[in-house]
Amino acid sequence: MTTRIRLQKTDDDRISLALPYDRDLIARIRTVTGRAWHVDEKVWTVPNDKGMVECLQALFPDITVEVDPALMGIVTPLERMRRKLVMKRYSPKTVKAYMRFNEELLKFTDKQAEDVDNEDVRRYLTHLVENRKVSASTLNQAVNAIRFLYVKLLGRKLGFDDLRPRKERRLPVVMN
Repeated sequence: MTTRIRLQKTDDDRISLALPYDRDLIARIRTVTGRAWHVDEKVWTVPNDKGMVECLQALFPDITVEVDPALMGIVTPLERMRRKLVMKRYSPKTVKAYMRFNEELLKFTDKQAEDVDNEDVRRYLTHLVENRKVSASTLNQAVNAIRFLYVKLLGRKLGFDDLRPRKERRLPVVMN
C-alpha cells in the first residue's frame, strides 16, 4: 500500500494535511512553524504562506503528495461557484449544500464540470428521487444548486427545469 498525503485548502485559508498515523511523518510535520492538530477532523493544518506547498512536498520526498488544484492557483468551476456564493452573501448552509450537490453530481457522473450534459443531470436527479428518496424541497435545492453552477456561472443552457417536483400538499393539523 502506498502512503499518500492529501493537501487541501481549508475555508479559513490554511492548508490541511491528511496523512496516515506514522511517528516519522508526525515528527516531520512538527518541524513546520504554525502547524496545528485538529482532533475532530483528524488532520494537521499549516499556514497557507507563499511556498508552503513546495516546502511540504520537499518535507515528504518519499511519499505521494496529492495537491488540491486551488492551492496551485488553479481555480476549478466549483471553487469559482463557492466564491461567487460567498460574495453574493448566501448563507453558509446554502453554500455547503450547493457545493455538496454539485460535488455529488461530478462524483456520480465521473466527469469534469465542463463535460456534464443534460442527460447526466437528469440521471443524477432521478437517482436522488428513486434511490435516495429525497423530499421535494431537497430535490428543488439540488436543481437550484446545479442550475447556479451551469446556467449562472458557466453560462450553459441545461434543459432540466421540467424536473422540478410539485410542491407537497399537507393537510393542516387540527387541534381537538
